[in-house]
Amino acid sequence: MKRQRMVAKIGNFRIIRWMTVCLVATLLSFVLTSPTPAVFAQSGYEGDVSPRPTGKNGSVTQTDLEQLGRFAMNLDAINEGSEFQRADIAPRATLGDGRVGMADIVQAMRYAAGIDFLTPAGGPITVQSSSNLSNSPPAGTEAVSEVRIGTPTFGAGTMTVPVELVAMGTENALGFSLAFDPNKLSNPNTVLGTDATAALLLINPTQIASGRIGVGIALPAGQSFTAGAKQILRITFNLTAGSFGTQTPIGFASAPVQLEIADPNGMLIDQRIFTGSNVTINNPLPTITALNPAAAFTGDVSFTMGVIGTNFVSGAIVRWGTTNLAATFQSSTLLTAAVPASLITSAGTASITVLNPTPGGGTSNALIFAINNPVPSLTGLGFTTIAAGGGAGTLDITGNGFVPGSIVFWNGRACPTRYISRTRLIVDYAAADIACAGIIRVTVFSPTPGGGTSVAQTFSIAPTIATINPTIAFVGGAAFTLTVNGTGFCEGTRIRVNGTPRTSTIVNGTQISTTITAADLSAAGTLQISVVSADGVVSNNVPFIV
Repeated sequence: MKRQRMVAKIGNFRIIRWMTVCLVATLLSFVLTSPTPAVFAQSGYEGDVSPRPTGKNGSVTQTDLEQLGRFAMNLDAINEGSEFQRADIAPRATLGDGRVGMADIVQAMRYAAGIDFLTPAGGPITVQSSSNLSNSPPAGTEAVSEVRIGTPTFGAGTMTVPVELVAMGTENALGFSLAFDPNKLSNPNTVLGTDATAALLLINPTQIASGRIGVGIALPAGQSFTAGAKQILRITFNLTAGSFGTQTPIGFASAPVQLEIADPNGMLIDQRIFTGSNVTINNPLPTITALNPAAAFTGDVSFTMGVIGTNFVSGAIVRWGTTNLAATFQSSTLLTAAVPASLITSAGTASITVLNPTPGGGTSNALIFAINNPVPSLTGLGFTTIAAGGGAGTLDITGNGFVPGSIVFWNGRACPTRYISRTRLIVDYAAADIACAGIIRVTVFSPTPGGGTSVAQTFSIAPTIATINPTIAFVGGAAFTLTVNGTGFCEGTRIRVNGTPRTSTIVNGTQISTTITAADLSAAGTLQISVVSADGVVSNNVPFIV
């Protein structure tokens, strides 16, 4: 009996040892052949990742969402083990899928909002490969969620590109990397689109210099985009000067942020596609701020005008009214244009605009170029002295800046004026204009715009003596009246005896008289008789014999 019991115990022990060996072998086989690492239970809760590295404050808060966002945007590396388990939380049913992305943000927001109860940490402890992160179009004809590039708009040296989601109505969050040419586009600035203003926006800017920017967008917990085309993001780039009028690709990449779309439950949507576009960079609308010069005088020679402004491109045209000028592109802020003399022959104004060519482009604001009459100047008159009492004639006037409307003024009185050229005028004068001796002040006036009055030049109308009466007297004689006949005797004219003006009586324009005193006849000799006008113009001398 005892032997039988001992045999039975030995048999049972061998059976238990054999079963233990089999179980260990099975477990080792599973560990060695399984494509995923072993999962070990960890302390803490799913989504509780802040403060790093332990988390473990027993809740999912805003700081956890911020840290999880840095993980999802690949801004921070995740420690293997417990931290990875607490960050990789979607799908909730499997305590993660071996990767951290926008789906995990969705699940964390559900925890934070109290939609789902906190779950003890578990699942994979390190990154797992995934087969649903490519951008290959799904097979078949099933409806898909599409993220695409919209139609860009343009500002002053900028291009704003909308990113659109063609939603099926089940999308809550998206992750993607936008790829662009950094030689044409720079300094991207991202804002939420008009259909995603309530969403969380996450950005990874670490690869901007290489032409990539990572983006994450998530609606509040439990929400989804309604079906249809939705603008989810606007990204504004600065444009390089040489990029205008060219095409540039804008597409999607899987780094630094992987491509994914998640539903409100944190489940990845496999039926999705990201569609890039070859975008045409429109020429901007130019503006003009200044002209140099901003005015010219009528009759000037051809000149080069500088047009100063913004958004000028190669091929821009400078317009003078409706006339296209030969323009040279200097920079985005300066054009130069040749202005022919034929455009400034008459006073007035010209409207100056700049036209940028298509694509885009257009006509700038207008600035006014003034074409003014110059202030005339005098260099000479046809004569410096003319005898009074002559007939009608012409006075040749030379100078500069004369225009067809220039008028000659003769002692302040406008005279009939003939325009010959920019440097010559002719005045027609009547006999009455030279009837009185005196100094004539000549000016030239040109009308507005611009214009003005020249500095005066003068010429003399000299009085003349034809005869005197008497012509002789004797020493010791009595005083008598001397009569002088000639021309140009007007108010203020006096007879001079040996250069000394005497009180005189003007009979008319051709006769004047004065008294020769007894003192003038005290000794033999010759008295020089002349006439002087009121402003000092002296006639010829006539001798009087004593």
